[in-house]
Amino acid sequence: MGPVWSAQKFSLNTDLYYLGLHDRNARYDQGSAREMRHTFGTRLWGKEKNLDYNFEFLYQFGTFGNGNIGAYALASDTGFTLPFGETGKVRFSLRADVYSGDKDPADGTLNSFNPFFPKGKHINQLAASGLINQRDLHPRIAVTLDEHWSFTTSTLFIWRDSLNDGVYSIGNGLLRSGQTSRARYVGTQPELEVKYTFNRHLDLKGIFVYFRAEKFLKQTSPGLDIIYLDSMLTFRF
Repeated sequence: MGPVWSAQKFSLNTDLYYLGLHDRNARYDQGSAREMRHTFGTRLWGKEKNLDYNFEFLYQFGTFGNGNIGAYALASDTGFTLPFGETGKVRFSLRADVYSGDKDPADGTLNSFNPFFPKGKHINQLAASGLINQRDLHPRIAVTLDEHWSFTTSTLFIWRDSLNDGVYSIGNGLLRSGQTSRARYVGTQPELEVKYTFNRHLDLKGIFVYFRAEKFLKQTSPGLDIIYLDSMLTFRF
């Protein structure tokens, strides 16, 4: 759906959607069973002068084995952009997300949110953990110096949403069970990305990411840090 409401200085856009999934052998920290899941979601985004926003709300229901599903996700990205010089600009932004986790493995209801098929770089360049049972804050500064040079620096803070659920991969696989630790803090991840644009067809990008394992990962040994380096040359037709 396109714009549904607009004023002279403010715009509001919305999407409404439904997604369904049937998995014959879904696995969560609660266990493995047949999953039938329904998702209703809405996305609201727009811009007012230098301010931009992007909010998404999802609710999931269905069945998991002989029990029910009740899960949700709240995602947001709010930014403020300031121009400088002739062509330069800087955007300060904060992303804040909640992806529900299972409240009680023994209650017969699964509260773990299922993102279905998320892309690997949904939040950042290094997807050390996935979008099940996660809370995160992601402040970011993106600077465009001119038509060639730009860079982005950010830090991602990750917590478990429920202390009774584990940590999952970006492919929705269970990485660590949450049954042996009461720690919430999963990891801290600073990132730096530098990009040089030759022209509208060709650009070169360098990326540095450091993931620091925090209390939950250290208590569910082994909890090791990760260093990620990447370079990417992109040609667009």
